[in-house]
Amino acid sequence: MEVMMGLATKHNDSNAKLGWGERLGYGTGQLGMNAINGVIGSFLTIYFSKNNDG
Repeated sequence: MEVMMGLATKHNDSNAKLGWGERLGYGTGQLGMNAINGVIGSFLTIYFSKNNDG
């Protein structure tokens, strides 16, 4: 019985490292999510802490 062995790729190798393009892509996505969360968090903080006396 012949056992089929796949090549070690980034998709199935647990010791693989990311390339610079992938690092840049993930970093850009993380930066964007942090910016969105910061804007939403600031808006909600200001919205819920307003003093509406009038």
